[in-house]
Amino acid sequence: MLKNGRRSINITDRQRQVVGLIAAGCSDREVGEILGIAERTARMHSNVIRNKLKVERRDQIPRGYFVLIGGSSLFEVFEFSVNAIDGRIPAPADSDG
Repeated sequence: MLKNGRRSINITDRQRQVVGLIAAGCSDREVGEILGIAERTARMHSNVIRNKLKVERRDQIPRGYFVLIGGSSLFEVFEFSVNAIDGRIPAPADSDG
């Protein structure tokens, strides 16, 4: 469970993977291929994450996630993307999932 001010957000391990791949510039199709899921499933994950983070567009997902975990630098975004591609997705410190 990720807490940000007034609300708690449950971000699963799979959703963290999707966030990382989106941050790396992957399309839903590419996310699906990398994770071994259908493009439609990848798109569903993107939409669920977008709704959880309360962002309007898919391209806002990585920034919304970084704000929640307290990250802000360009280096952190790059490092997160590289880790996502390698399958090492950092979890927020107070996350259950």
